[in-house]
Amino acid sequence: SGRPIIGHCGNLQFNMTDVRFDLCGKGFKIARSWFVIDWCTSESVTRNQIIVVKDSQGPILACKDTIQLFAGAYQCTTDQVEIQGLLGIEDCSSYTIQHKLHHLAGGSADQYIIKQQQKSFFSALPVGEYLLDYEVTDVCNNTSTCTSVVIVQDNLAPNAVCDLVTKVSLDSNGKGRAFAHTFDDGSTDNCGIAAFKVRRMNDLCGFGTAFGDYVDFCCADIGTTLMVALEVTDIYGNRNTCMIEVIVEDKLKPTITCPPNIT
Repeated sequence: SGRPIIGHCGNLQFNMTDVRFDLCGKGFKIARSWFVIDWCTSESVTRNQIIVVKDSQGPILACKDTIQLFAGAYQCTTDQVEIQGLLGIEDCSSYTIQHKLHHLAGGSADQYIIKQQQKSFFSALPVGEYLLDYEVTDVCNNTSTCTSVVIVQDNLAPNAVCDLVTKVSLDSNGKGRAFAHTFDDGSTDNCGIAAFKVRRMNDLCGFGTAFGDYVDFCCADIGTTLMVALEVTDIYGNRNTCMIEVIVEDKLKPTITCPPNIT
């Protein structure tokens, strides 16, 4: 704050008076008046000094590197989820927080942020990756920003719905083929189904039991209770299965080739 320099003269004395003016936050100004007198000559001097203490630094912020969210059960977006707070804020005054959301490739995604009762929420944020900026501004209009990566994932398996029982007829060569989608009875997924695969649970015909686009049947399957698994995969690789009972039928009448007439 300073004080007058009077050197080695013992006849000089001084006094001061302060008038304080508050600024934003915890800042203030002081108008200080110095009065110095020389008692030997009775000469005096008055000088004014302005002292300013102000907040010119933005808040110190700490935020998460990554915020993990998940799609809801009935759509390929989040439900309404409150935006997480910062890990820490250091500032000498009060402050406000604004959230700004961006696509990784650029462009605003603020339409997926809503405010309710002084709180901010993600609302129907689609599966993908985003950048969330926390902009913190104190009462002195100093602003700091930190950024978190927001990842929205779909980790829900499809709702696999199968036919309870499916009948398959063999052809004239004693074989039958059924494609995977034949066994589906209205499977659903919040983000969309990408593929159906099917496999036999046993291998009476030697066709194997690996998942594929179809399953084959043969005469050895007739009269047995044959179980088949339908695998439903969504667009993000989540899988679910359901089981079908397959009845293999031979509906073709035998073909008879008679020898030539004998006379």
